[in-house]
Amino acid sequence: MRVERATAAAAVIVATAILAGCAGPATVGPVYRRAGTWSEMVYATAHGPMLVEVHGNPFPKTSPADLAKAVAVSMTGNVFSRPTAFTADAKAAPHPHLRVVMAFNPPKGTDDNDLCRGRIGRSDTVASGTIRVEAAFCDHDLPLSALFGWTEAAGPDDPRFGRLVADVTLRLFGTGVRNQNSQSSSGALQM
Repeated sequence: MRVERATAAAAVIVATAILAGCAGPATVGPVYRRAGTWSEMVYATAHGPMLVEVHGNPFPKTSPADLAKAVAVSMTGNVFSRPTAFTADAKAAPHPHLRVVMAFNPPKGTDDNDLCRGRIGRSDTVASGTIRVEAAFCDHDLPLSALFGWTEAAGPDDPRFGRLVADVTLRLFGTGVRNQNSQSSSGALQM
């Protein structure tokens, strides 16, 4: 009898986890990550917050400044095993040339080079309510890592939006742990 209850309880927990996962963001792992990305992130955050530039605004009732602040707050503390802070204020970042650029609902065809070079067109309006984000970690105009993700959210305080930004942040930098089995043929680590 106890075994049956434990099995039933485990099944409920697994089903709940699966259903919770369906409501969360669907992000795609790094499309690109150069060797040395982790070291550049450590350098950029060693003496203060890293700059985040936010382009596009999926929430018309939210000011661009409030959205940028919400993004920075959702990013802060979401780098694996590294205390990090992010800011939308370039003057507060000790190394503003090392920055994360996030574009919400960017025009189709926008890539990591466009993000780092500031060539981001006007945001697309998405009728379905799905928010797309393209993100890149940049050193001046050179992309060090990049990925994209998406979710549905009602505003910047929606937990789904916070999870999307946090997940993008985590995946953008990886773990900093070298995995012998994840090295590509070019020598770039895929963490």
